[in-house]
Amino acid sequence: IDYRAVDIRMLQTASLDEAAFATQVKEMLTSGSLALDEFVYGSLYPYVGVAVSSIYGILFDLSDHAIIIILRLIGVGSAITVALYTYRIGQLLFGLRGGNLSAAVVLSTPLHFRWAVEIHPDLLQLAFLTAGLYHTLQLARNGDLYHLLMASTLAGLATATKYGGLFLLPTIALSLIL
Repeated sequence: IDYRAVDIRMLQTASLDEAAFATQVKEMLTSGSLALDEFVYGSLYPYVGVAVSSIYGILFDLSDHAIIIILRLIGVGSAITVALYTYRIGQLLFGLRGGNLSAAVVLSTPLHFRWAVEIHPDLLQLAFLTAGLYHTLQLARNGDLYHLLMASTLAGLATATKYGGLFLLPTIALSLIL
């Protein structure tokens, strides 16, 4: 998490996306503006970074180092969320062993760990998608309003993060019909 986290400019040597997101969040924080530069991704990820960084900034000095660590911790939290919801989906469909195996497969994937410490919206989007899929499965089983609202909200959040939530919408609709 602390790798090349001293200065936002240092991030450019390893990842242009990391540098772009960290710079965007820093500019939003220093200018006080919530306007985004042109991004090819959805806009939710920088806003999450600004919100968490603002709360941190009330209590502590908000340096480049702190912004980088905060943005990377969003990825770590998202990775944990993906593993937990993968466990819940496996458990729902296949019992306790299925849940354990599902989470073990996710947690043993090196790519999962790589994205967990990278400043990038992919794992946040995946966390919303995985949670949305869990609630879609619950909706198919129970047909209740709570799971419909949760699945739809999470699909919207995934779409706002990086547009992948659009693929969850037909699944939600099918779970209501079937």
